Amino acid sequence: MLKIKLINQRFPKILVIEGSVGASATLGRTEGFNNIAATHSEWEILDSQSGDFTQAGGQEVMESFIKSYSDFNVVVCQNDNEAYGAMDAMDAAGITYGVDGDVIIISFDATHDGLQYTLDGKINCNVECNPLQAEFAAEVIQKLQAGEAIDAVTVVKDEAFVAPGIESQYAITMTQEVLDGRAY
Repeated sequence: MLKIKLINQRFPKILVIEGSVGASATLGRTEGFNNIAATHSEWEILDSQSGDFTQAGGQEVMESFIKSYSDFNVVVCQNDNEAYGAMDAMDAAGITYGVDGDVIIISFDATHDGLQYTLDGKINCNVECNPLQAEFAAEVIQKLQAGEAIDAVTVVKDEAFVAPGIESQYAITMTQEVLDGRAY
């Protein structure tokens, strides 16, 4: 779990933009986040709606949230495209976000552009979903074919990244060097 200092020390009032309804990534990210949120009585999830993993969907949901909720300070987007749409909607509404803003944005996927926004301080935290899993899976298959023993549970490493100025023992602080060194 990432520990991020809340802007103005307010309790988190969270809006969640979920991915496509029924998608395995949506189900896993929603369940995981809700399980953690349930252990923090000070966290308040105000609403959660599908943005369909798209920028347009993220913008549409965020526009609806802005009309419905006047007091929120965290937006969790289940992918970077939804985060871009949420940022577009907040820009249009004059709502500040990111490291120097009033709203914390947390996103998933850690795409190159998403990490650039993290480096720029617009996305506070971006959690990777490693797209290079095929190479790792191929290695496991080759070991099995060769009759080698493998661990019963094999985990593909993912990282979390935070904007400069945010400290977390669970995440890497985004720098230009980190961004330039990424394979995707």
